[in-house]
Amino acid sequence: MNDFIDVIKYLHREGYSDPESTSATASSAGGLVLASAVLQSLMRGERLLGSMVLQAPFLDPLASLTDKSMPLSQVEVGEWGDVANDRKYYEIMNKYSPYELLGRMKSESISNFPDLLILCGEKDSRVPAWQSVKFITRLRKIIKSTQDGTCTSDVNLYKSGGTVRTKRRIYLLVDKDRGHFEGDGRGLDPAKAGQNDFDPFSHKAIRNIFLME
Repeated sequence: MNDFIDVIKYLHREGYSDPESTSATASSAGGLVLASAVLQSLMRGERLLGSMVLQAPFLDPLASLTDKSMPLSQVEVGEWGDVANDRKYYEIMNKYSPYELLGRMKSESISNFPDLLILCGEKDSRVPAWQSVKFITRLRKIIKSTQDGTCTSDVNLYKSGGTVRTKRRIYLLVDKDRGHFEGDGRGLDPAKAGQNDFDPFSHKAIRNIFLME
């Protein structure tokens, strides 16, 4: 996460880009890294991105890894630590879990939150869609609590290039026919997922349209 933050800040510092013009995409555990990096930066008053896309993102790892009925809690102890039974690993994850960080966000920090698109699948058994639903619900609640409790989910408060953004795009797409990978649930070969880039219903096509707007 720190490496990602340092690279993005380097690009801004050297003039290759700026926060408004910078976008990032990530999937699965990479979505955890990207979301956590953005939230940690916002909590320090730093804005990294203008937009980001999270695909099947692992946004609530504490809930997943402490539930022994979930697949990841059994097979990925070596990667994440025994979060369910060891307090040390629980506390470590609590510091970078996107869902937990979002709960600690102050209303004023959310004004610089990037445009967000989350893509997930209802048939995903690795990272269930409820993680994305929980995250987006909490995010919208924080956004609506800004400016003396009035709903500001369609208003961006930050300035860029002398202009004021009037829309913040916060989108969630739950694909009923998709699992964790591109081909899951629709009879497609995940190894040939790139062939679906220009299918209007492909997650990659939707991602690209979102980023180009």
